Amino acid sequence: MKHQNLSSLKNIKQQNGAVLAISLILLLVVTIIGTTSMQTSTLQERMAGNTNNDNTAFQAAEAALRNGENAVTGTLGSFSAATTTTGLYVPRTDGTNWWDHSSTWATDGSGSAQGTATSAVTQYIIEKLPAQTSSGGSLEAGTQKSSDYFRITAQSIGATSGSTSLVMLQSVYKR
Repeated sequence: MKHQNLSSLKNIKQQNGAVLAISLILLLVVTIIGTTSMQTSTLQERMAGNTNNDNTAFQAAEAALRNGENAVTGTLGSFSAATTTTGLYVPRTDGTNWWDHSSTWATDGSGSAQGTATSAVTQYIIEKLPAQTSSGGSLEAGTQKSSDYFRITAQSIGATSGSTSLVMLQSVYKR
């Protein structure tokens, strides 16, 4: 049987658990880094989702605007000064615009014609602007031509439920 050196036994009894304290500190640091990384990932995912929602709303508004321009090219119904379900309006008498009033953009589709695009809520309205007369081109000098102008306004709300992405586009169309 071997006898242990008394000095080595003395060193064992003097240990104070420094490894445990250092391990706990390192565990705390790793936990903080992990939590921060998760929060950063969540934020980046939200930003990417919002960008996608904005892009979807913009593309849907463009599609609705093109649908409105195509409707102007075809035969239109009668234009009205009152709120209509056809989305065809004459200019307001109070100096404001139809597209500036929230009642025009009712979510159930009344007050505007529905556009087709993505799952985003898209609508468009067509306002008949006052007629403009202009003299003809160089071959028709002196002839007065009357043109009909239409302002098409399209609005789209992003595809995600509760979306705050709102895109509104306008074009003036001459027929």
